[in-house]
Amino acid sequence: MTSPFPVNMFPAFNTRSTRTFPTTGRKTEPVNDLKKSRVTKTKSSKEASDDYIRNLQQQIYLLELETRYLRSSKARGECGNLSNLMGNSSTSLNEVLNGLKYKYVELQEKNKKNLEKLEEEYELAKGENIKKETEIQRLKGDIEALRNEVDVLKARNVDDQKELCSENVELKKKLENITSEVSRSDLSYQRVVKEKEELLDTLNQMKMNHSITDEKYEDLNNVVDRLKQKLANLEKEKEELKEKNLEQANIISNIDLEARQMLIDSVQNEKIKLMSEMKRLEYAYAEEKQQRDKIFSDRDKIIEENVALNNQIEELKRKLESVR
Repeated sequence: MTSPFPVNMFPAFNTRSTRTFPTTGRKTEPVNDLKKSRVTKTKSSKEASDDYIRNLQQQIYLLELETRYLRSSKARGECGNLSNLMGNSSTSLNEVLNGLKYKYVELQEKNKKNLEKLEEEYELAKGENIKKETEIQRLKGDIEALRNEVDVLKARNVDDQKELCSENVELKKKLENITSEVSRSDLSYQRVVKEKEELLDTLNQMKMNHSITDEKYEDLNNVVDRLKQKLANLEKEKEELKEKNLEQANIISNIDLEARQMLIDSVQNEKIKLMSEMKRLEYAYAEEKQQRDKIFSDRDKIIEENVALNNQIEELKRKLESVR
Protein backbone atom coordinates (compact mmCIF):
# COMPACT_ATOMS: atom_id res chain seq x y z
CA MET A 1 0.00 0.00 0.00
CA THR A 2 1.32 3.39 -1.04
CA SER A 3 1.33 6.20 1.44
CA PRO A 4 -0.81 9.24 0.54
CA PHE A 5 1.80 11.47 2.14
CA PRO A 6 4.06 13.12 -0.47
CA VAL A 7 7.27 11.26 -0.06
CA ASN A 8 9.37 13.12 -2.63
CA MET A 9 8.74 16.55 -1.14
CA PHE A 10 11.18 16.13 1.77
CA PRO A 11 13.42 13.30 3.06
CA ALA A 12 12.03 10.69 5.39
CA PHE A 13 12.83 10.81 9.10
CA ASN A 14 15.64 8.56 10.20
CA THR A 15 16.62 7.81 13.77
CA ARG A 16 20.25 7.63 12.73
CA SER A 17 20.17 10.81 10.71
CA THR A 18 22.55 13.50 11.82
CA ARG A 19 20.32 16.28 10.60
CA THR A 20 18.02 18.21 12.90
CA PHE A 21 14.99 19.12 10.85
CA PRO A 22 14.10 18.15 7.28
CA THR A 23 13.63 21.40 5.32
CA THR A 24 13.26 22.35 1.65
CA GLY A 25 14.44 25.44 -0.11
CA ARG A 26 16.94 26.48 2.53
CA LYS A 27 20.35 25.45 3.62
CA THR A 28 20.60 23.30 6.75
CA GLU A 29 23.68 22.59 8.79
CA PRO A 30 24.59 19.06 9.71
CA VAL A 31 24.16 18.07 13.31
CA ASN A 32 27.82 17.23 13.58
CA ASP A 33 28.80 20.73 12.47
CA LEU A 34 26.31 22.24 14.88
CA LYS A 35 27.59 19.99 17.60
CA LYS A 36 31.19 20.98 16.82
CA SER A 37 30.31 24.67 16.92
CA ARG A 38 28.54 24.22 20.23
CA VAL A 39 31.33 22.15 21.65
CA THR A 40 33.81 24.91 20.81
CA LYS A 41 31.60 27.42 22.56
CA THR A 42 30.96 25.32 25.69
CA LYS A 43 33.28 25.38 28.63
CA SER A 44 32.55 21.96 30.03
CA SER A 45 31.77 18.48 28.86
CA LYS A 46 28.43 18.62 30.65
CA GLU A 47 27.07 21.24 28.22
CA ALA A 48 28.18 19.17 25.23
CA SER A 49 26.45 16.20 26.73
CA ASP A 50 23.28 18.24 27.24
CA ASP A 51 23.33 19.42 23.58
CA TYR A 52 23.72 15.89 22.35
CA ILE A 53 20.82 14.77 24.52
CA ARG A 54 18.65 17.61 23.27
CA ASN A 55 19.39 16.69 19.61
CA LEU A 56 18.40 13.12 20.31
CA GLN A 57 15.23 14.27 22.04
CA GLN A 58 14.46 16.52 19.03
CA GLN A 59 14.77 13.64 16.59
CA ILE A 60 12.70 11.34 18.79
CA TYR A 61 10.01 13.96 19.19
CA LEU A 62 9.80 14.60 15.42
CA LEU A 63 9.57 10.87 14.80
CA GLU A 64 6.69 10.65 17.25
CA LEU A 65 4.94 13.57 15.51
CA GLU A 66 5.37 11.92 12.13
CA THR A 67 4.06 8.62 13.45
CA ARG A 68 1.04 10.21 15.10
CA TYR A 69 0.32 12.25 12.02
CA LEU A 70 0.47 9.25 9.73
CA ARG A 71 -1.75 7.18 12.05
CA SER A 72 -4.43 9.81 12.51
CA SER A 73 -7.51 9.51 10.36
CA LYS A 74 -7.50 13.21 9.73
CA ALA A 75 -4.04 13.02 8.22
CA ARG A 76 -5.21 10.24 5.90
CA GLY A 77 -8.24 12.31 4.81
CA GLU A 78 -6.27 15.44 4.17
CA CYS A 79 -3.30 13.77 2.60
CA GLY A 80 -4.50 14.57 -0.94
CA ASN A 81 -5.11 18.21 -0.12
CA LEU A 82 -1.71 18.42 1.54
CA SER A 83 -0.13 16.91 -1.57
CA ASN A 84 -1.87 19.48 -3.71
CA LEU A 85 -0.77 22.29 -1.46
CA MET A 86 2.79 21.03 -1.50
CA GLY A 87 2.66 20.58 -5.20
CA ASN A 88 1.61 24.17 -5.66
CA SER A 89 3.97 25.68 -3.13
CA SER A 90 6.38 24.73 -0.35
CA THR A 91 5.16 27.61 1.85
CA SER A 92 2.45 25.55 3.57
CA LEU A 93 4.90 22.80 4.47
CA ASN A 94 7.33 25.31 5.88
CA GLU A 95 4.54 26.79 7.96
CA VAL A 96 3.69 23.33 9.27
CA LEU A 97 7.31 22.63 10.07
CA ASN A 98 7.70 26.03 11.69
CA GLY A 99 4.65 25.29 13.82
CA LEU A 100 6.15 21.96 14.76
CA LYS A 101 9.44 23.65 15.57
CA TYR A 102 7.62 26.19 17.72
CA LYS A 103 5.84 23.43 19.60
CA TYR A 104 9.12 21.60 19.94
CA VAL A 105 10.79 24.72 21.36
CA GLU A 106 7.97 25.06 23.88
CA LEU A 107 8.27 21.40 24.79
CA GLN A 108 12.05 21.75 24.96
CA GLU A 109 11.76 24.70 27.36
CA LYS A 110 9.31 22.76 29.45
CA ASN A 111 11.59 19.73 29.47
CA LYS A 112 14.52 22.00 30.28
CA LYS A 113 12.69 23.36 33.31
CA ASN A 114 11.80 19.82 34.32
CA LEU A 115 15.40 18.80 33.79
CA GLU A 116 16.62 21.70 35.92
CA LYS A 117 14.13 20.73 38.59
CA LEU A 118 15.30 17.15 38.37
CA GLU A 119 18.91 18.31 38.59
CA GLU A 120 18.07 20.31 41.71
CA GLU A 121 16.34 17.30 43.15
CA TYR A 122 19.34 15.22 42.12
CA GLU A 123 21.71 17.61 43.90
CA LEU A 124 19.49 17.55 46.98
CA ALA A 125 19.35 13.79 46.79
CA LYS A 126 23.10 13.71 46.28
CA GLY A 127 23.65 15.90 49.36
CA GLU A 128 21.19 13.75 51.29
CA ASN A 129 23.02 10.70 50.01
CA ILE A 130 26.31 12.13 51.27
CA LYS A 131 24.68 12.69 54.65
CA LYS A 132 23.34 9.16 54.58
CA GLU A 133 26.77 7.83 53.63
CA THR A 134 28.28 9.76 56.52
CA GLU A 135 25.58 8.39 58.81
CA ILE A 136 26.19 4.91 57.43
CA GLN A 137 29.92 5.22 58.11
CA ARG A 138 29.17 6.43 61.62
CA LEU A 139 26.73 3.56 62.12
CA LYS A 140 29.33 1.14 60.75
CA GLY A 141 31.77 2.49 63.31
CA ASP A 142 29.13 2.08 66.02
CA ILE A 143 28.40 -1.43 64.79
CA GLU A 144 32.09 -2.30 64.85
CA ALA A 145 32.39 -0.89 68.37
CA LEU A 146 29.32 -2.86 69.40
CA ARG A 147 30.77 -6.00 67.84
CA ASN A 148 33.99 -5.49 69.77
CA GLU A 149 31.97 -4.92 72.92
CA VAL A 150 29.93 -8.05 72.17
CA ASP A 151 33.16 -10.03 71.72
CA VAL A 152 34.44 -8.70 75.04
CA LEU A 153 31.11 -9.55 76.68
CA LYS A 154 31.18 -13.01 75.12
CA ALA A 155 34.68 -13.64 76.47
CA ARG A 156 33.63 -12.29 79.85
CA ASN A 157 30.48 -14.38 79.70
CA VAL A 158 32.56 -17.49 79.02
CA ASP A 159 34.71 -16.71 82.07
CA ASP A 160 31.60 -16.05 84.15
CA GLN A 161 30.05 -19.31 82.97
CA LYS A 162 33.21 -21.22 83.90
CA GLU A 163 33.21 -19.57 87.31
CA LEU A 164 29.50 -20.28 87.76
CA CYS A 165 30.01 -23.90 86.71
CA SER A 166 32.80 -24.30 89.26
CA GLU A 167 30.66 -22.65 91.92
CA ASN A 168 27.74 -24.86 90.91
CA VAL A 169 29.90 -27.99 91.31
CA GLU A 170 31.04 -26.82 94.76
CA LEU A 171 27.45 -26.05 95.76
CA LYS A 172 26.35 -29.50 94.59
CA LYS A 173 29.09 -31.08 96.72
CA LYS A 174 28.02 -28.97 99.70
CA LEU A 175 24.41 -29.94 99.08
CA GLU A 176 25.35 -33.61 98.95
CA ASN A 177 27.30 -33.25 102.21
CA ILE A 178 24.43 -31.37 103.83
CA THR A 179 21.95 -33.98 102.56
CA SER A 180 24.11 -36.76 103.97
CA GLU A 181 24.44 -34.86 107.26
CA VAL A 182 20.68 -34.33 107.36
CA SER A 183 20.12 -38.03 106.73
CA ARG A 184 22.49 -38.92 109.56
CA SER A 185 20.83 -36.30 111.76
CA ASP A 186 17.42 -37.77 110.94
CA LEU A 187 18.62 -41.24 111.85
CA SER A 188 20.18 -39.90 115.07
CA TYR A 189 17.01 -37.98 115.82
CA GLN A 190 14.85 -41.07 115.29
CA ARG A 191 17.21 -43.14 117.44
CA VAL A 192 17.19 -40.52 120.22
CA VAL A 193 13.40 -40.24 120.04
CA LYS A 194 13.11 -44.02 120.30
CA GLU A 195 15.52 -44.10 123.25
CA LYS A 196 13.58 -41.28 124.87
CA GLU A 197 10.34 -43.20 124.48
CA GLU A 198 11.97 -46.29 125.94
CA LEU A 199 13.35 -44.25 128.85
CA LEU A 200 9.97 -42.67 129.40
CA ASP A 201 8.39 -46.12 129.52
CA THR A 202 11.09 -47.25 131.94
CA LEU A 203 10.60 -44.11 134.02
CA ASN A 204 6.85 -44.63 134.14
CA GLN A 205 7.38 -48.25 135.14
CA MET A 206 9.83 -47.17 137.85
CA LYS A 207 7.40 -44.53 139.05
CA MET A 208 4.77 -47.21 139.28
CA ASN A 209 7.18 -49.50 141.12
CA HIS A 210 8.17 -46.61 143.35
CA SER A 211 4.56 -45.95 144.16
CA ILE A 212 4.07 -49.62 144.99
CA THR A 213 7.28 -49.60 147.05
CA ASP A 214 6.10 -46.49 148.88
CA GLU A 215 2.90 -48.28 149.77
CA LYS A 216 4.85 -51.34 150.95
CA TYR A 217 7.25 -49.09 152.83
CA GLU A 218 4.35 -47.36 154.51
CA ASP A 219 2.85 -50.71 155.43
CA LEU A 220 6.20 -51.91 156.79
CA ASN A 221 6.57 -48.72 158.80
CA ASN A 222 3.15 -49.32 160.28
CA VAL A 223 4.04 -52.93 161.05
CA VAL A 224 7.37 -51.88 162.59
CA ASP A 225 5.62 -49.26 164.65
CA ARG A 226 3.13 -51.85 165.87
CA LEU A 227 5.91 -54.31 166.62
CA LYS A 228 7.89 -51.65 168.44
CA GLN A 229 4.82 -50.79 170.44
CA LYS A 230 4.25 -54.44 171.11
CA LEU A 231 7.93 -54.90 172.06
CA ALA A 232 7.72 -51.91 174.36
CA ASN A 233 4.64 -53.39 175.93
CA LEU A 234 6.47 -56.70 176.32
CA GLU A 235 9.45 -54.97 177.87
CA LYS A 236 7.11 -53.21 180.20
CA GLU A 237 5.41 -56.46 181.05
CA LYS A 238 8.83 -58.01 181.51
CA GLU A 239 9.83 -55.30 183.96
CA GLU A 240 6.54 -55.68 185.69
CA LEU A 241 7.09 -59.40 185.82
CA LYS A 242 10.55 -58.87 187.24
CA GLU A 243 9.13 -56.62 189.89
CA LYS A 244 6.41 -59.09 190.58
CA ASN A 245 9.03 -61.82 190.75
CA LEU A 246 11.03 -59.79 193.21
CA GLU A 247 7.96 -58.92 195.22
CA GLN A 248 6.67 -62.42 195.16
CA ALA A 249 10.02 -64.08 195.56
CA ASN A 250 9.06 -65.45 198.83
CA ILE A 251 5.64 -66.38 197.59
CA ILE A 252 6.84 -68.29 194.55
CA SER A 253 9.62 -69.91 196.52
CA ASN A 254 7.06 -72.20 197.92
CA ILE A 255 5.68 -72.96 194.40
CA ASP A 256 6.75 -76.00 192.59
CA LEU A 257 10.04 -75.46 190.77
CA GLU A 258 8.85 -77.30 187.70
CA ALA A 259 5.83 -75.05 187.29
CA ARG A 260 8.02 -72.02 187.86
CA GLN A 261 10.45 -73.19 185.23
CA MET A 262 7.63 -73.75 182.76
CA LEU A 263 6.38 -70.24 183.35
CA ILE A 264 9.86 -68.82 182.83
CA ASP A 265 10.34 -70.89 179.67
CA SER A 266 7.02 -69.75 178.34
CA VAL A 267 7.94 -66.13 178.92
CA GLN A 268 11.37 -66.67 177.38
CA ASN A 269 9.89 -68.38 174.32
CA GLU A 270 7.43 -65.56 173.85
CA LYS A 271 10.27 -63.10 174.17
CA ILE A 272 12.39 -65.02 171.66
CA LYS A 273 9.51 -65.12 169.19
CA LEU A 274 8.94 -61.43 169.59
CA MET A 275 12.65 -60.67 169.16
CA SER A 276 12.84 -62.92 166.08
CA GLU A 277 9.78 -61.27 164.57
CA MET A 278 11.23 -57.89 165.37
CA LYS A 279 14.56 -58.76 163.71
CA ARG A 280 12.77 -60.15 160.67
CA LEU A 281 10.76 -56.98 160.38
CA GLU A 282 13.85 -54.85 160.85
CA TYR A 283 15.64 -56.85 158.15
CA ALA A 284 12.66 -56.52 155.80
CA TYR A 285 12.50 -52.81 156.59
CA ALA A 286 16.22 -52.41 155.85
CA GLU A 287 15.85 -54.38 152.60
CA GLU A 288 12.84 -52.33 151.51
CA LYS A 289 14.70 -49.14 152.39
CA GLN A 290 17.68 -50.28 150.33
CA GLN A 291 15.40 -51.06 147.38
CA ARG A 292 13.70 -47.72 147.82
CA ASP A 293 17.06 -45.90 147.86
CA LYS A 294 18.09 -47.83 144.75
CA ILE A 295 14.83 -46.87 143.04
CA PHE A 296 15.38 -43.21 143.96
CA SER A 297 18.95 -43.39 142.62
CA ASP A 298 17.83 -45.06 139.38
CA ARG A 299 15.04 -42.51 139.01
CA ASP A 300 17.52 -39.65 139.42
CA LYS A 301 19.80 -41.20 136.80
CA ILE A 302 16.89 -41.67 134.39
CA ILE A 303 15.82 -38.06 134.93
CA GLU A 304 19.37 -36.87 134.19
CA GLU A 305 19.52 -39.05 131.05
CA ASN A 306 16.10 -37.75 130.00
CA VAL A 307 17.29 -34.15 130.37
CA ALA A 308 20.43 -34.92 128.33
CA LEU A 309 18.32 -36.59 125.63
CA ASN A 310 15.97 -33.60 125.52
CA ASN A 311 18.98 -31.32 125.06
CA GLN A 312 20.27 -33.52 122.22
CA ILE A 313 16.84 -33.51 120.57
CA GLU A 314 16.61 -29.71 120.75
CA GLU A 315 20.13 -29.41 119.32
CA LEU A 316 19.23 -31.75 116.44
CA LYS A 317 16.04 -29.78 115.79
CA ARG A 318 18.03 -26.55 115.58
CA LYS A 319 20.49 -28.14 113.16
CA LEU A 320 17.67 -29.46 110.97
CA GLU A 321 15.96 -26.08 110.91
CA SER A 322 19.22 -24.31 109.99
CA VAL A 323 19.88 -26.81 107.18
CA ARG A 324 16.34 -26.58 105.76
